[in-house]
Amino acid sequence: MFFAKDATGEQINLLNNSSSHRVSSSQNNDGKHQTGNRVPETDAPPYICSTCSSRFPRKADLTRHIHSTHEGETYWCSCGTPFSREDNRKRHMKQKNAKGEKHSPVP
Repeated sequence: MFFAKDATGEQINLLNNSSSHRVSSSQNNDGKHQTGNRVPETDAPPYICSTCSSRFPRKADLTRHIHSTHEGETYWCSCGTPFSREDNRKRHMKQKNAKGEKHSPVP
């Protein structure tokens, strides 16, 4: 399992499908409670990689980092260039094919 720490130091299970934002209850000027406000954040990004301590502002960024850096499936182009993310390989092939070069994915 992958865990990260939020801005308060609380551990968060990254593979859990629950919302990544904590919700607080606050009062507006007329004394009524409002719900759904994010808890104020500190300057530090709230999601920290448990493997390399990299920090990310959003859960999705941390999850992408873990999959591309630490679990790393490699995506290859026919020119021999490796990519850690499929979207980067697709962009590479699109740019090269637009220039008239033949590039295709390698399974």
